[in-house]
Amino acid sequence: MYAIRISGRFSDMSTRTVLAQTPPYPPLIEATQGQAETRFTDAAGTLAGFRMPDYDQGISVAGYHLHFLDDNHSEGGHALDFRMSHGEARVCTLSELHLSLPRTADFLAANLATADSAEQIRRTEGGH
Repeated sequence: MYAIRISGRFSDMSTRTVLAQTPPYPPLIEATQGQAETRFTDAAGTLAGFRMPDYDQGISVAGYHLHFLDDNHSEGGHALDFRMSHGEARVCTLSELHLSLPRTADFLAANLATADSAEQIRRTEGGH
């Protein structure tokens, strides 16, 4: 597992932002259908996120999962693709994962173990 922070100037940055959701919450694949995709050019900002191993799929997202925030803290989203002009990348190796789950009745009654959850994550994350 790796924590990643990349700060700099990006010649091209594509992001997506999922629309606000309300109960009853839809499955992930449905929630991302109305997402807004945005493309930035010559944007200064920070990418932050994680690189998780394949065996972590379902608890987290296997592979790279990065989010972008511009330097003005006014625009950003889930990073789909980017090209960096210049900047600095910081990577921290992680060896522990602590998971705390809600104890609410809604969480305890939720059906989170769908047969195709890994496929839903793969499709919504763009196959990486």
